[in-house]
Amino acid sequence: MKKAAFLPIVTLVMLATSCGTQKQTTTYNPFGTEITVPCSEYSYDDNYNYHALGTGIGVNLENAREMAFASAKTMLVQRFGGKLRSVSENYTRAVSYGNAEEIAEILETDMVMTVDKLVGDSRKICERTSKDASGNYNVFIAIQVSKREVKDHIIESATSNQNTNIEQHREDFRKIFEKEFENE
Repeated sequence: MKKAAFLPIVTLVMLATSCGTQKQTTTYNPFGTEITVPCSEYSYDDNYNYHALGTGIGVNLENAREMAFASAKTMLVQRFGGKLRSVSENYTRAVSYGNAEEIAEILETDMVMTVDKLVGDSRKICERTSKDASGNYNVFIAIQVSKREVKDHIIESATSNQNTNIEQHREDFRKIFEKEFENE
């Protein structure tokens, strides 16, 4: 009889102590709290498109949107800057022009203008907006530009410019351009 009364008491004690000793596990991150950035899934290039993500913060929604769009465009244009310079320098070295510096400058300016136009016409692929406790709008915008379109427009524009005399070396220019951008 004592055993029968003892079993419910032991069960009750075990139940009470197990509930009181449960530990919550938290993961310590020495770098801070991890956050998810809206539209970040569109911030990396794929096989066919260049992508960029821009952000804008402001008390006016339209201003925040314009800042985010401009930020994304600026990021995309900056990515091309060094590569375009390298293409123009490698091309002028390869074809041994006497006025190589002048041709490189014209070529680089022409390529930058072409990229600016393409980025200006870029397609918005994601937009997320939130409003924080201070009343500011936080806007995230991702844009994309076709890799083939960039390549084709730059080659077409550069080879049709009469000041660079590239038309006769069109294939040389195409090879140099493609080599510089092959990992993009």
